[in-house]
Amino acid sequence: MKHICLIVIGVCCLISSVWGKTVVATVDSYQSATLSGDIWSADMKAIYYNDTKNGGRIGADKTATMTISGMPAGTIDGVTIWVHSNTSSGAGEIELKVGDESTIVATGDYKDWPGREGYATDFEPIRIFNQCLSIFEGASVTIVIRGEKNSLYIKQMDVDYTPAPATPHNVTLSWVDKSLKRCERVLQEQNVKQGVSLVAVPDSCRLISNNGSFWRFVGWSEDAKPKEYTWVYGASDRYYPQRDVMLYAVYSDDESDVYQDTIITSGEYMMALGDVNNILHVMYGTWNENQIQLKSIKVEDAENGFYHFQVNMIPEDWRYTIDVQGDSLTIWHATSQTWIGYDLSSTKKKGSSVKSYWKWVKTAHGSICLYADHDDDVYLILEGKNLEGNPYVSIDRKFLMKDCVFWVLFPTENIPIEVQTNWTTFVELTGLTGVEDSDIKIIKVWINGQIYIYKNNRRYTILGKIL
Repeated sequence: MKHICLIVIGVCCLISSVWGKTVVATVDSYQSATLSGDIWSADMKAIYYNDTKNGGRIGADKTATMTISGMPAGTIDGVTIWVHSNTSSGAGEIELKVGDESTIVATGDYKDWPGREGYATDFEPIRIFNQCLSIFEGASVTIVIRGEKNSLYIKQMDVDYTPAPATPHNVTLSWVDKSLKRCERVLQEQNVKQGVSLVAVPDSCRLISNNGSFWRFVGWSEDAKPKEYTWVYGASDRYYPQRDVMLYAVYSDDESDVYQDTIITSGEYMMALGDVNNILHVMYGTWNENQIQLKSIKVEDAENGFYHFQVNMIPEDWRYTIDVQGDSLTIWHATSQTWIGYDLSSTKKKGSSVKSYWKWVKTAHGSICLYADHDDDVYLILEGKNLEGNPYVSIDRKFLMKDCVFWVLFPTENIPIEVQTNWTTFVELTGLTGVEDSDIKIIKVWINGQIYIYKNNRRYTILGKIL
């Protein structure tokens, strides 16, 4: 066992009624503990695990570990644990870790521990640290109890601490521009605990294109390289820093910009008819009683004058494989494993699942008109409406009108079939599996018979009054 002496401040700590505080971790089960007392912020947590798997009882050759993490910058003024042994036996070792420092504070039989005069079957307070040690923001206090003989029992750990005087803090916002170059802006608290109003990234950095994906700014995170989930603070939130801190812009790929294809080459496409007031009707499925269903989507005009829209997925049923061969093309619907063809025999003028070659010609707004010739007539695949007013695709004899908008094609090969959202801070280009809206980290705490709410380092009564 490595023994490291705790560094003690040379000046005696003056514990006043104003600054002196105590936080308590109490055993709930073999793998959980409750935090109570003077909880400084929502970052403070109680962590407990006992590999005896029996609450606070620590058997021989077993270990229990209790931690209070997220301590404020300041000093640790004392640590007390509540333990007992059996009637006439019980032995073990206690290691205390404060920040990066650790030491063995008790060894051997319980009766020989500091301040003990024998064994005990009732929980008794044992002061295992009674000096002053400076700590940094976020430090932890941990006790490790290793059982050696019979059983030991732990109920709770009390940590006396004095927070350092509060000072205004800086919040540095970090984001990337379109070339993924990192940018920064510093927000300064004007007064202690006043907080800062977060802002969005510049307009030119709200949409980032990287490796074929489009990433949109969604908020700020304290984690530079979050492993899975991260808290996200909104761009308009008021944020109360507990120290000088950097917040990283979080981007999401939940929506991609899909731009109309006007070159007309072979590939997978979403096919839409339109438009009225930038509403297009998307075709989905295959022929059913000479009709194919349509669904409305809202589109916008891109800078080049053609259509685009934003989407996080395109269903498989909306996708069609188009094989272009000169001035003709075929349409395949993979989901139903059928062709979008036609039957223009003398007795039938309808859609068919037989492979057919549609002629195509460019029409208004980068669209194309699909048609077939038969007996000197032209038959178009176009939109109709049923008695209920619902749109559908059918085949009808019409004149070609090149100044109308017909079929608009949107490439779908790079758009997921199911919703598959990722997030990144661009510190690492691997997507997160999820985010949680922070709502500024709200927790409820029961202290001396009263419920208090902690929200980003501010304490409120249950009625919302700031304390």
